[in-house]
Amino acid sequence: MEKLITVTEAAELLGLNVESVYRRCRLKEIPCYKIGRTYRFKESKLLLWLESKEQMKRMK
Repeated sequence: MEKLITVTEAAELLGLNVESVYRRCRLKEIPCYKIGRTYRFKESKLLLWLESKEQMKRMK
């Protein structure tokens, strides 16, 4: 089973600030899991999401 990472770790991985990560979670723009009152992320899913965003930029 893949380890889940925190909002702070996700922000570092994505190059975003923590508040941006929270906002994107609330808007369901980023793949995340809500566990109680906290958000957690699978690193592999975040990397795939980031890759897809970069591919979309290149296509424009």
